[in-house]
Amino acid sequence: MNILIFPFWRRLFGSLREGWMKISRAIGVVMSSILLTVLWVTVFGIYALILKLAHLFGAGKSRAQSLWIPVNPEETGGLSNQF
Repeated sequence: MNILIFPFWRRLFGSLREGWMKISRAIGVVMSSILLTVLWVTVFGIYALILKLAHLFGAGKSRAQSLWIPVNPEETGGLSNQF
């Protein structure tokens, strides 16, 4: 029975399948962009909030204002010929 129906199946429902595939592709693009946007904003928003709170409550206050370390010119004499 299945052998007799199969050749006509593609002819009858081929255009319906192609239409459904186009619609499902569009639905997939919209849903993936929405989900990825929500995930992106949520993950990086929480990460930024944690960093901001850590900086406000003392994690960033213990460091010096500048990371520049003054160098004594007498100690850098050997650096004139690096290679």
